[in-house]
Amino acid sequence: MHADFQPCVYITASAPYGTLYTGVTSHLIQRICQHRDGSFDGFTKG
Repeated sequence: MHADFQPCVYITASAPYGTLYTGVTSHLIQRICQHRDGSFDGFTKG
């Protein structure tokens, strides 16, 4: 396994008591920023 590869499972919510979203990434900070700025079309952008 590559030394920089640290897989992480994360859970985010759309709002308090909102829809939960789960994901897996090896770059958690980058992925959270992508969720916040709507970088990708799909479930989390809406």
